[in-house]
Amino acid sequence: MSYLGEQYIEELDPKFSYLFELKDNLYPIPMFGVETQIGWKSIIDEFLDKLIILDPKKELRIFQIKEKFGALRLYVNTSDKAVNALIQEYEEMSSGICEVCGNPGQLLVKSSWYKTRCEKHSEGATIVKK
Repeated sequence: MSYLGEQYIEELDPKFSYLFELKDNLYPIPMFGVETQIGWKSIIDEFLDKLIILDPKKELRIFQIKEKFGALRLYVNTSDKAVNALIQEYEEMSSGICEVCGNPGQLLVKSSWYKTRCEKHSEGATIVKK
């Protein structure tokens, strides 16, 4: 499996770098990298583009980006309604995109592990009923 990890942050467009810097002595994302596979790279990139538009003062920091229960999770240091709506939009979007390859996918479960996968990468998992 190919994870985005720390390399993703190192290769980011410089306009996003402030989002991952230390602020207020809290640990930023560089401790963990981006804990998803490459299939979600395009939606993470798109999320970052929209996030910086909502942050003209450059005060936001991203603390974690990961997969949890088969969907993207984005942790940002704010309770701003517009930012939280954007986060929710992209977390929901991820549950229809294969985390491995980026093709359309669906939420699946196998041995109590939830993942969003296309048919090719489903590895015999069962579709989760919504």
